[in-house]
Amino acid sequence: MEQGTRKGGKDRAAAALALLCGLLVGQLAHAERAKIQRPYWVIVATIIDLRTGQALDQGKLEGRDLEFDDPVKCQAMVDMIRPIATDHVTAVLTCSRVGPVEVSL
Repeated sequence: MEQGTRKGGKDRAAAALALLCGLLVGQLAHAERAKIQRPYWVIVATIIDLRTGQALDQGKLEGRDLEFDDPVKCQAMVDMIRPIATDHVTAVLTCSRVGPVEVSL
């Protein structure tokens, strides 16, 4: 009888562990799906050669605090940042939408 009790305890522990893992995977999948579907705005810096007017490089500014859920908040941050310019190059900052394309019905 003692062996049956031990086996029953192991079965319950295995079932609980499987249930917990299933719940965690479900939550992670839900979070990933929600993250993918939500658009956000980022600040993009474009480096421009002042002699030619050509764009030399472009990239988004990295940082968790530099992703915005509202384009107005993104633009407010761009308006506060003063890019450094030299005699040869300058930076232009803009907001760019990242995420799925909006669907019109």
